[in-house]
Amino acid sequence: MNVTRDVILDVWPLYEANEVSADTRALVDGFLAKDAEFSRLLQRADAATRRTLGAGAPDGRPADPAKTMIAGVRGRLARQRWLTGAAVFASLVPLSVGNLGGGPQMVIRDFPALWLAIPVAVGLWIWLWRTTKAGV
Repeated sequence: MNVTRDVILDVWPLYEANEVSADTRALVDGFLAKDAEFSRLLQRADAATRRTLGAGAPDGRPADPAKTMIAGVRGRLARQRWLTGAAVFASLVPLSVGNLGGGPQMVIRDFPALWLAIPVAVGLWIWLWRTTKAGV
């Protein structure tokens, strides 16, 4: 089989991402050992790419955009989960009814506390709505 520079260029992204088999890795390593000029060219191209994209990973490789996006989505979902729980809790506390000795009555009977709890609940629902609506 005749391995050319074009073949190496085709598998290079997978080689760099460690997504190739051991046989393919040995093939690329063997080719680069024989063609030192091409090996230097690839190293310079990789260095230029790292400088352009910025070193995101600890080993100096560029940050993976897909991983960055997934981490952002997970963070937004965690924030939305927290906001949903807090909004439901803040909404139900003023509406809670219990038997406090004199029959069923509102748990929060103190009028100022009720006026404090309702705006907190409304604020949390608005914050949740803006977070989910914006998609950011």
